Amino acid sequence: GGGYLVEQRDLSILPSAGIITRRGPQRTPGMVVLAHTGRGDIMNTIVEAEEITDIIPGDVFTGKEATSSRLESASRQILHIAAHGRHQVDNPDLSYIQLEDGYLYADDLLQKNLDYELVTLSACETGKTIVKKSEELIGLVRGVLFAGAGSIVVSMWRIDDEMTVRLMTHFYRS
Repeated sequence: GGGYLVEQRDLSILPSAGIITRRGPQRTPGMVVLAHTGRGDIMNTIVEAEEITDIIPGDVFTGKEATSSRLESASRQILHIAAHGRHQVDNPDLSYIQLEDGYLYADDLLQKNLDYELVTLSACETGKTIVKKSEELIGLVRGVLFAGAGSIVVSMWRIDDEMTVRLMTHFYRS
């Protein structure tokens, strides 16, 4: 026709057909934000955390506090992780997000309770997946959804540190 399907309908891509029957969680308003600067080369993750919690109040964990153990706390509406991310083409289960206490691998996410209404992985290549013979998508997205997230925002490409602050601020404001 004269337009794009996404302009008229909500579209979802699921890593497994079983997820479509699951009801999304409903949580206490607010957000939990983990912002890790890597080796100091993505300092705007801290700015991103501050700016988005000006829009939607929440708990911010940066520096030595940005650890995977923070994922054990009670869920809120939104989990936002701003950090380094990497997709492993040869072994997508080893795709990761870097936090203060090390890498959080796709397989590690399967062991977490991430029953947030929305999980945002504000990091490079967090949305990339590999399709296995069973037609299941393997990567960070699968780990987050199987851990209970109602929905997820990810990136398919490498992202610019400064531009991501503007993008995430606009996203949450909208």
